[in-house]
Parts: sequence; C-alpha cells; structure tokens
Amino acid sequence: MHHAPGLPVIAEGYSAVDLFFLLSGFVLSHVYLSRDDLTSGKGYGQFLLVRLARIYPLHLFTLMWLGLIVVGIPNFAAIYHASRQRFSTGAFVANLFLVQNWGFWFPGNWNDPSWSLSAEWFAYLVFPLLLVTARQIRATPWLLGLAASALTATVFLLLLSGHSDTNAAGRAGMLRMAGEFPAGCLLYIAFAGGWRLPSLVGQGAALLLLAVGLFLPSGAFALVFAYALLVVLAAQGTNGCAGVLESRPLLYLGEISYSIYLTHWIIIQRFNWLTRHGPQNTNWSSDWTSDVLTLAAVFGVSVAIHHLIELPARKWGRRLAHIYRESDVRVAVSQE
Repeated sequence: MHHAPGLPVIAEGYSAVDLFFLLSGFVLSHVYLSRDDLTSGKGYGQFLLVRLARIYPLHLFTLMWLGLIVVGIPNFAAIYHASRQRFSTGAFVANLFLVQNWGFWFPGNWNDPSWSLSAEWFAYLVFPLLLVTARQIRATPWLLGLAASALTATVFLLLLSGHSDTNAAGRAGMLRMAGEFPAGCLLYIAFAGGWRLPSLVGQGAALLLLAVGLFLPSGAFALVFAYALLVVLAAQGTNGCAGVLESRPLLYLGEISYSIYLTHWIIIQRFNWLTRHGPQNTNWSSDWTSDVLTLAAVFGVSVAIHHLIELPARKWGRRLAHIYRESDVRVAVSQE
C-alpha cells in the first residue's frame, strides 16, 4: 500500500524491507553471537528449523490461499502482465522451496511480497558462516567501516543496474539483502563489543537522512543509512527511538506486521478484481468506502492468522528445535 500518491512516508513504504534486512541481521547476531555450535550439523539444523518455523507456515498458507483464488476465479490470473510466468507451475514449486527470488523466475511471481522471504531464506542458509567470520573481527572501526561499505556498495550496485531507489526485487532484491543483512550483523558485533552511537549526533543524523530520503526526489537511498542508525539507537534504548517503539499499539502492530506483509497484496488484488480498479493497482481510489473496507479486511485477516497460524507455528518450531537438540545431547551421552 506504499503507492498512495502525495504521501511520502507511505510512498516510500517499500523501504521497510531494507529495515527488515538490517534488523534481521542485527537481531539474529544478538541471539546467536555466543553460540559455538552453529557450524556443526546439529546446531545448523536446529537454527534452520527455528527460522523455517518462523517464516514458512504463513508463507505456505498465503501461497495456497492465492493458489485457490487463481484456480477458482476465472480470468483472475489472465489480467496480469506476463501471467503465464507469474502464475506458472514452475514458479509455484519455486515458491514452495523459497527459491523464487534467486534469479530463476519472473520477479514478483505468485504472492508478490514473498520475494523478500526467499532472499531472507538465503541469508539464513549462510548466516552461521557469516557470523563465525564476522566475529573474528575485533576492531570496532573495521566493523563499522565494513558495515558502511556494505550499505554503500548496495546503493552503488543498484544505481549501476538502473535503479533510482531500493524498490526492487529479483536479482536487485538479492543485492539489497546481500548488503543490508551483513551490515546488521556487523553493527551488532560492534554494539556487543561496547560501541555506542552518541545519542544526539545519531538522532540528528537519522532525522536528516530520513528527511532527505522521504522528501527529496533523488534522495531515496539515504533511507538505508537512516535505518541503520535507527536500529542502533533503538538497541541503545535512546529515548527518542525506544520510547515510541515500545508503546503498546506499535508493539502489537509489530507483532502482526508479518501477517500484514504477506496478506495485504492478496486482499488488495482481490478487492481490485471485484471493483475492477485494475491489477496491482494499490493506489487510493476515489471510492473511500472500498479503501476503508480493504484496510479493514487486511487488518482483520492479519490479526486472525497471526493468532491462528503464526503464533502456534512459532511454538511448534521452538518445541521441535528443543526436541532436536535434546536428541543430540542423548546421543552424546550414550557415546560417552
């Protein structure tokens, strides 16, 4: 819904994926930095089980839901550009294995936002090796320099490939992940080593970069650097960032954000098909009743599947990983 005209904050909503990649690298490093078993077979398997349980059940649910719409509604798929590629059987299988964004398929196939899950899954697969390598770097200036270089390289390569902002999936989406996820890891390792960003300087720089990114036509890339600063400031508990983010409404919105992210495109496309506003048109129309109903449907469905699918899947994943780890302990004890 980031295509609403005249509202820069909403119009740049695609950049939330950049924040997601940065935050994911930062948080995973926080959780696993002291773990020494990530590169072992059992440790790696446990890590992937937990991460897969976090992202896959909801992805599978929305993929099957969209599949029923495509099969069950005549001419729904036909109105989309390159519909044979977008809704092909091969692309469906690629989505099942979360490899649809690895450069082999039409960008945005099936559930459009799920491209970032495919990129994130690749990040999970290489994360243990990335973390083991990154934590060998002890000097804070090197960690910060490498993080800044990763983000700068991402922007530079996107510009070279013809993009004026980070609103890109496919191979360009993999570039976004490849720079931002490691940058989040490096920033956390520096943070864990005692580095802190001066609050006033950090907040001033973040606000300036946000203003450039949101309001200047050619400044969209500044948002990537603004988000990196905001992640660190929030981790520090800086009043201006942490106080707002810890409010109960925003905490709950953050809890259901994954459900919103994976359901909103499907619901909007369904409403657009019913009202004939056109495929992929997520702009506000002159029909405010339709817009309000769409938003209400997105929120209501997201709340429901968050509690019915997402939360139970997380518990199942943690329980399965615990059983998996216990079996490893039992094998080790028996061998002794």
